[in-house]
Amino acid sequence: VHRAAAACTSVVVRIVDYFVEPASVYLVLELCRGPDLNYILETRGAVSEPEARNVMRQLCHAIDHLHRRRIVHRDIKPGNVVLLDALPHAGAPIDSATIKLIDMGLSRLLPLESRT
Repeated sequence: VHRAAAACTSVVVRIVDYFVEPASVYLVLELCRGPDLNYILETRGAVSEPEARNVMRQLCHAIDHLHRRRIVHRDIKPGNVVLLDALPHAGAPIDSATIKLIDMGLSRLLPLESRT
């Protein structure tokens, strides 16, 4: 949890606090306002190439950021990608929207590689 909390960036949800109980770990995450990508795809259908490129560029940055810290998200899907910028309506273009990768609940820390 400590490593995940340190992995916060502009494109990965920030872990504000956490609580550990014998059988569970509870994460308190930053509030991310905006529709998720799943909602956009359901209401609009396909997105344009510039829109997809914008989202994928940021998503790749988020994944790279996590992997450099040996964290694997394990639940990347449209519902876990939030578009932070206020969209005036569901059909508004997302080619300049800022994303945030959320839901770190299934993430795991990779073990250190043993090199021989």
